[in-house]
Amino acid sequence: DLAALDLTLFEQLVSHAFQQRRKTLRNNLKKFCGTAHFEAADIDPSLRPEQLSPNDFVHLSNTVASLGNSPVS
Repeated sequence: DLAALDLTLFEQLVSHAFQQRRKTLRNNLKKFCGTAHFEAADIDPSLRPEQLSPNDFVHLSNTVASLGNSPVS
């Protein structure tokens, strides 16, 4: 199991991901993630949030924390 580097960021990211469940991660997480974040985390931004595992969310959150929160496509 992974541990979130920034628990506040992790909580916000997961909360935003599920705000509009039928939208893709790309649309729900525009505020947090750009293409580079999804690529670095090896996560398909066209997926819906319910398709990710808890560890996927931790990994994405840690990637955003490491790369910085600049959602430039």
